Amino acid sequence: MLVHNITANKMCNQEETGNSCVQISPKIICANGIKQVGKMWNVTMIVDVNAVGSHVRQVLIFPRVHFKINKLTGASTVSIGGAKPTGWSN
Repeated sequence: MLVHNITANKMCNQEETGNSCVQISPKIICANGIKQVGKMWNVTMIVDVNAVGSHVRQVLIFPRVHFKINKLTGASTVSIGGAKPTGWSN
């Protein structure tokens, strides 16, 4: 660090993890014509943290073609959402 003059706030660690999100409902209530009531998602979450302890916004990547903002319901207000058919970041 001293040779390259790098401070602790410029050293970052990026972590990527997969989380399962299951919608659990005590009762299944849906309108006529609905073919799918619930679904399980594997969501990829990416977080960057530097050596000082501060972090940038978390990114949630959902396995779908088009992203819908309602997928971030209940997430942190600073979260960023995205979509990719595979659900992975690369």
